[in-house]
Amino acid sequence: MKYFTREASQKLSHWRGQSRWNSLWARYSQELARTRDQFTPGWRELAEADFHDAGILAVERPNPTEVILRLAVPGEGIYTLQFLGVRDVRIPDSAAGDIWLYAEVHFTDGCGDLQVLLCDSELQIIASEVGLFKSHDNAC
Repeated sequence: MKYFTREASQKLSHWRGQSRWNSLWARYSQELARTRDQFTPGWRELAEADFHDAGILAVERPNPTEVILRLAVPGEGIYTLQFLGVRDVRIPDSAAGDIWLYAEVHFTDGCGDLQVLLCDSELQIIASEVGLFKSHDNAC
């Protein structure tokens, strides 16, 4: 995580921490605005999505170039994020069952780069494409 680190999020309860957090959001927003046109439509959609407090229901790796995350988003339902053309992935075994706090989307070596701060860990997925799909029922 470049901006929304665990240390920064832990300092939110202090007024100086809140001020710093607001500054981090502004800097991250500037970076997104600068790189937005380099992203595919799926990566732009992910960059605009808000999965704060979503529970990670499952992490799947059907093949070496694909990762699937299933999220339970409070008040919205179940979302599936399917990453294709995966170049690098760092997902701890404990990710399923963890809670999504903050995410950053960067442009790295011609690919989208998702970095997520979870309650207990962090994950990162670098891939050429991502698709977001909302389930129309509550089935996982």
